Amino acid sequence: MRLLSCRLQNIRVHGDLALEFGPGLTLIGGPNETGKSTLVEALHRCLFLRATATGAPVEALQSRLHLGQPQVELTFAARGEAWTLVKRFSGSSGKVLLRSGSGHQWQGPEAEEQLAELLGVKETLGSRQAGSLLRGRWAHLWVMQGRSGDDLLAQGGAHYDLEALVAQLERGGGSAMQSPKDQQLASRLDALLAETFTTSRGNLRRQSPLWSAQQALEAAEAAVQHAQDQLADYGAASEELGRSTASLQELQHLRLPELRQRQQRLQAAATERTRLEAALALAKQQLEPLQMRQQALASDLGAWRQLGASLTRLGQQALELETAREQAKGELAQLEQQGSAQEQQRASLEAQRQTITERGQWLQRLVEEARLQADLARLNASLAQRERQGQIRSQLQAELAALPPIDQAALAALRGLEQARRDAGTRLGAMAAGVELLRADQPVTLAGQPLEPGMDLRLSEARELQVGSGVVLRISPGGGQALAEARQQRQQSDTALAAALASFGATNVKEAEGLAQQRLVREQQLGALASADAGALVVEPTGSQLAGQRQAILSRLEELQRELAPLEPQRLAQLESGELPAELEALEQRHRQLQQSYAATSGPLRQVQAALAELAQGREAARQRQAASGEALASLKGERSHNQARAEELGQRHASELALATALHQVEAQVANAASQVGALGTELAAVSGGAGASQLPQLEAQIRQAEAEVFHLIASQAAARQRCQSLGASDPHGALEQAQATLEQAQRHHGSLQRLCDGQLLLRDLFKAAQADLSSRYSEPLARSLNRYLEPLLPAGASCQLHYESDAGFSGLQLQRGQERFSFGELSGGMREQLGTALRLSMADVLKAGHDDCLPLVFDDAFTNADPVRLARLQQMLALAGARGLQVIVLTCDPQAYTGLDGTTLNLAPLAL
Repeated sequence: MRLLSCRLQNIRVHGDLALEFGPGLTLIGGPNETGKSTLVEALHRCLFLRATATGAPVEALQSRLHLGQPQVELTFAARGEAWTLVKRFSGSSGKVLLRSGSGHQWQGPEAEEQLAELLGVKETLGSRQAGSLLRGRWAHLWVMQGRSGDDLLAQGGAHYDLEALVAQLERGGGSAMQSPKDQQLASRLDALLAETFTTSRGNLRRQSPLWSAQQALEAAEAAVQHAQDQLADYGAASEELGRSTASLQELQHLRLPELRQRQQRLQAAATERTRLEAALALAKQQLEPLQMRQQALASDLGAWRQLGASLTRLGQQALELETAREQAKGELAQLEQQGSAQEQQRASLEAQRQTITERGQWLQRLVEEARLQADLARLNASLAQRERQGQIRSQLQAELAALPPIDQAALAALRGLEQARRDAGTRLGAMAAGVELLRADQPVTLAGQPLEPGMDLRLSEARELQVGSGVVLRISPGGGQALAEARQQRQQSDTALAAALASFGATNVKEAEGLAQQRLVREQQLGALASADAGALVVEPTGSQLAGQRQAILSRLEELQRELAPLEPQRLAQLESGELPAELEALEQRHRQLQQSYAATSGPLRQVQAALAELAQGREAARQRQAASGEALASLKGERSHNQARAEELGQRHASELALATALHQVEAQVANAASQVGALGTELAAVSGGAGASQLPQLEAQIRQAEAEVFHLIASQAAARQRCQSLGASDPHGALEQAQATLEQAQRHHGSLQRLCDGQLLLRDLFKAAQADLSSRYSEPLARSLNRYLEPLLPAGASCQLHYESDAGFSGLQLQRGQERFSFGELSGGMREQLGTALRLSMADVLKAGHDDCLPLVFDDAFTNADPVRLARLQQMLALAGARGLQVIVLTCDPQAYTGLDGTTLNLAPLAL
């Protein structure tokens, strides 16, 4: 892996920081508190911590200066292509996006798994694992502040990539690691296991035989389940068809005929009942006048007898009503006096509440104005951030437009032209003639140039050789026409390469590669900005939406200011006196106090209003009693006059009370005779009706309609069930289930056979590794030789490093030997421990680099801050050697001037960038 660039957003002091790393040494300088360690920690967490993690490692990234969640964008090269990794750490809603240079894209858990495979680790760490494992991830490559002098081997294999280191030593050790047969066996085992597993931890490789067998087994199990479901559906459809047929037979042959027969019987009874009802109605019409005559005579007789008693009673009631009216009048006057006092108290309380209400409304507008001012400030900040992003995008587009349009295809064509040029030169050199001057006692010149003894030249075309002043020879190389063709091909290759380079404004292929890399980086940066604008991770308001929100706030502020303008002098006076607070929280507190005062005033006011309402009800009741007494008295007088007039009228219609009683007796006899006829007809009608027959006919007709509707529904259900049975039965569900079960048994046998084979291969690999455990020196010696190579310029002659290897514990026992004495790591001075620890990390990276397409980056975070000039110079020699060996090294320091002797990329973090 090689780091290309990074971008940090909302991480501690960094609001938006973008850096590009050099291919070799990258020096990042800056004073303390400029975020150098923050940069290293953010990159480390981006690679090894899940985006959904929580706890201290994520909280440490939070910024107190910048709004938003921490986000890291990292571009790196791995497996021959460029990758872009974006992580936003926001707890359970955290987002991760991994995009390859070939266009593939992963998100969420799939992105984390792909990243872990690229890094060569089992998995990225979650919240529970971060506390114990995060600091140990790549601890041999990423040296945090103050840790360069630690004994990395004494901390155990968990603090460096022991497994990958041993695997690479086995691959690169050759005969020094194992015999040819051992190497052949190990290679064969690794090849067999690599066909099935992605890593030595046993993760199953996609498209391997075991993976395919497992997929086939799962597919067979799914097919069996599908066949069982189809058979169950077929049985359910058959049962549904049987139920529909049985129900249809019952309705058509039993229920509907029975209901129609009952309907016919009830309709005949209804016809007879209609005839009897007509006769009964006629008899009742004849009875009705007689009953009315009887009632009139009985009424007159009763009225005659009651009028005398009524006139006496009405006189007594009129006297009582007159007394009640006078009492109601006195009570009404007393209630009027009480209501006047309560009304005064109510007016006072309402005035107090009105004052509180007006002040509360004023304070409410002030609170709203303060809140809108705060919202306006936040929106202005968001709009400014959008404008900065637009400026960055414009700058990148301008830089991209200034670069030549060179892509990977054009770069590959340039490399092809350069290769053709080298091939033409090699062919031309093979045909050239050789001239070597061994010795001479006279001046010798070749094409006018002096030729000295010992000089060996190659001639691709004819040249004149002069010896002294009298001998001139012409030397021509062999090849004939082929030589001319080779020379012409070389010239054509030079011309084509020069023209292609000139079209891109470059002088050589390396310069063209640099231009292509610059264009690729800017295109990736523009793509990252476009992804952020498109809401790849978080959907945010657009600039137009923010501007609309800002305009709405400004409009509401202007409206509030117009409403508050008449009270502005009062507001200023209260602000100067301190009676009115200026802070939003204090204004809200004052508004709540006014609300409490309003509530305290509303209680007594409601009590007074309730008392007034009660008094009003009392007054209204007294008025109603007074009015009712007057009305009742007038009514009694009218009733008494009416009764007197009616008594006189009855005396005029009937001669006497006895004559009236005789006439009533005669009419009663006639009514009894007519009533007996009505009763006989009613008995006959009841017998015909049969109780509730008339009411059963509509209900029966509704049942017949419902049964007919059920017939139509059952016919449709029967057709649907029959069609479903035919559809499912066409595929023979029983045979399909037997076939699926047979396929499942075959897949189980095949999968079990492959599983046992792979288990045997794993067991054989483990036994083979156990047999090699005693060959510790063959693992430790290559690493010790790499250590000595880095320490050779720093130590006196004869000094060397030694270390041990144990299969269960890894590397340990790092010692430095000087002469006959050996010094353990803990016995060395602080400066020597720092140099030896740095050399150990560089050596590990050197070994691991041989197993990767791109070198592994080493990061030193202020690791050499306290080194004296001599020790710092030695450390710089090691860093220079690491760069010469193709390692990528990133050094963060407070004093970049101390590294002026090293070639590399220098970046500065200034305090103004905070």
